[in-house]
Amino acid sequence: MSGIVYQTDKRYGTTYAYRVGSVVDPETGRRKTTREYLGRVDPGTGQIVPKATGGGRNCAALGGGSPGEGAGLAELRRALDERDKELARLRDEVVRLSGANRELEERNGVLLAAYVAAAGLVDGLRDQASEWLAGS
Repeated sequence: MSGIVYQTDKRYGTTYAYRVGSVVDPETGRRKTTREYLGRVDPGTGQIVPKATGGGRNCAALGGGSPGEGAGLAELRRALDERDKELARLRDEVVRLSGANRELEERNGVLLAAYVAAAGLVDGLRDQASEWLAGS
């Protein structure tokens, strides 16, 4: 006699399905309980999502029922492509802003040189004015 037992992980709220049965142990002659993992239970539909086979990812859990690419995986790839495009756009913007920043730094250097020259002229004029006032 076998049946399906559902067990909920209270930490995450995930429900798992197991096939439970019993067999007779040939050495002791006693019955032993066997338990085989079947998969997760989809909270929306209540159906059992089968376990992955062959060590691969569970495509049904990703949104598709076939062993190929699931619909959920295709959606993730589409979102990744959109993010890649946005990242490329942002990189182009960084390059553009870096060029503008370099141009502003060059202009700042020119203005600083002009300011230093003007300050030198003002100091020279002050000195001349002081000498002129002292001599008169």
